[in-house]
Amino acid sequence: MVIDKRKILYIALFSLLFVYIYNPVFRGFRLVFMVYVIGIIYSALNLGAISKLVNKSLKLSFLLFVTAVLIMYSLSYDVLLGSAYRSNSFWRVWAYLLFDVCFVALPLFVFLNKNRVSKDFLYNAFINLAVLQSIFALVMFVLPGLKELIFLDILDYQGEKVVDEALFGLRGFGIGSGFLFSLPLFQSLSIILIVDKAIKSTFKPKYLLYVFLITVSILINARIGLVVFPIMFIAYYITFSQNVRKLVSISFLIIIGGILFVSYYTQIRESLIGINSTFRWVITGFELALGISGTTGQSVLDILIGEHWHFPNKLSQLVFGTGEYVFAGASKLYGQSDIGYIQYIYFGGIFILLFAMSFFMLLVKFINKTKFFSISIILLLLIAHFKGNIFASNDFTRALILLSVCSFLGNKFLIQKTSSASSNNMTKCNKMNYDNI
Repeated sequence: MVIDKRKILYIALFSLLFVYIYNPVFRGFRLVFMVYVIGIIYSALNLGAISKLVNKSLKLSFLLFVTAVLIMYSLSYDVLLGSAYRSNSFWRVWAYLLFDVCFVALPLFVFLNKNRVSKDFLYNAFINLAVLQSIFALVMFVLPGLKELIFLDILDYQGEKVVDEALFGLRGFGIGSGFLFSLPLFQSLSIILIVDKAIKSTFKPKYLLYVFLITVSILINARIGLVVFPIMFIAYYITFSQNVRKLVSISFLIIIGGILFVSYYTQIRESLIGINSTFRWVITGFELALGISGTTGQSVLDILIGEHWHFPNKLSQLVFGTGEYVFAGASKLYGQSDIGYIQYIYFGGIFILLFAMSFFMLLVKFINKTKFFSISIILLLLIAHFKGNIFASNDFTRALILLSVCSFLGNKFLIQKTSSASSNNMTKCNKMNYDNI
């Protein structure tokens, strides 16, 4: 029996990516730390190659510089105000992001390069990860007993918000940790990758199945991920504003789809509400947001604007912050806010917010994808940060960092796929590539 080492390599990489992106909790231990340990060891063994990458790339060095500034600025506030040991302190947040760049993204690129893996591997892997996660979520949704077994006995989410009695049967389906915010946003990123792929190449029917499965996984976890659809609509119109034929085609499909949806909305609504309380929660949330008559309560947007949208009184505090944390009522002086922009402004002012935004804008710029992809990701980032603090190490940003670093460096240094005519020539090519980094 011949062992396909290449297939084993892909399975191992795929498994580690699943653990790294979704970060499931096993008996109180976040498995992502295992990936960090592997990354640190591999970095130590390939320190010369990684150092050459950083030294030869001014843009990558600048990205690391921005991260270092954010860490030092945050740490100075935390030390002065005695907040350095907070588990969610901003200096820790940016230290984790620095770890993601230095000890996961960079060693991953070196590994992919040494093993002659195409840079498209990550794009396809993220789509497959999202589909696999969607299958896990759907199975748990259909079999609540299985979810209870996995969440409480195997992975152990005791103490997590997602296992609160009010939420347990309503949301949080799949294997991961960011069910209520970042996991659905990673699923949204995967939908953007699928649509971008369909736009660039020939459309395949399986893409519709993928989008459907991923969309359902978003619906049963957090509605924020669904913002990807209007975002892609905007990005498509901006990208193809000069292409009348494409604009007319997509407009026609949207109009027909809208007419069908409105025509059968009542039947769809009643059918879904009768299935499960999760669907009732999803539909009620959208009706509140759209102000549909007959729906009572406050939408999430109303709550955010009404209760969480406030700023420091002094101009100096607005620019440089107060050093206070306002997430989840942490500040008795300034109140609370779930909005990411407000959290950053209260802590370090507009100064730290702009630095943080520049970090993620650089990441998007590094990714060698289409205009449609870049616009979609930027809009998703900006809107998500209004719902919560997306500028941290989570499912969405970890994936973005991997895509960014490997895509950027891949354009400069990665060996492209070649025919396997001569392994000796491949070895020489590999050596020459690293000598020239």
